[in-house]
Amino acid sequence: MSNRLSAIGPPWSQLTAYDLNTGTIKSRIPNGGVSALEEQGHAGSDHATGAHFPRGGVVATAGGLLFVATASDRKIRAYDEDTGKVLWEKGTPAGSEGVPAVYEVGGREYIVFALPSR
Repeated sequence: MSNRLSAIGPPWSQLTAYDLNTGTIKSRIPNGGVSALEEQGHAGSDHATGAHFPRGGVVATAGGLLFVATASDRKIRAYDEDTGKVLWEKGTPAGSEGVPAVYEVGGREYIVFALPSR
């Protein structure tokens, strides 16, 4: 009987930060999750799944934040670029795909995520 879990265990996607001066890994964390699995109790802070089949990308801001959206749990997150800690997250009505855009107007940075129309 199938439990619909992947034959390859999680985390399915990760964000990895490297120190380019030393070649060492600064942080490695699961990127996002899968809502259906979290509802079944298969994910948590001690065994996060990471996004399943991620199709987005990460963008870095001048302020040291990394932004990424994941479609499998319909969330946008801001990570600290040094530690990989999630500093903020927000649910979205639909899953985002693609790379967010960052632009500056009047000294303020703005981030745009593409969400499919409903």
